Amino acid sequence: MADEVTYQDDIVLQLRRAAVWTMMNDQRHMLDQAADEIERLRLTDAEREAVVWFAGYGCDRPLGHATTLRSLLERLK
Repeated sequence: MADEVTYQDDIVLQLRRAAVWTMMNDQRHMLDQAADEIERLRLTDAEREAVVWFAGYGCDRPLGHATTLRSLLERLK
């Protein structure tokens, strides 16, 4: 079972909350953009597992992880 993420643990939640409370539109936009970028760059559990597996074994054959790694590379462009 995965640990529950709380407000204090999650930078995205903190940025989004700060964006709601700020009175300056340029700051609000900047905070929202930062939160969006962090969410875009976060790895899913499957992506993390694939990266760890390939890093640990140095295997040059995808064996089912190719789609996951392609989606990771696409998302990080």
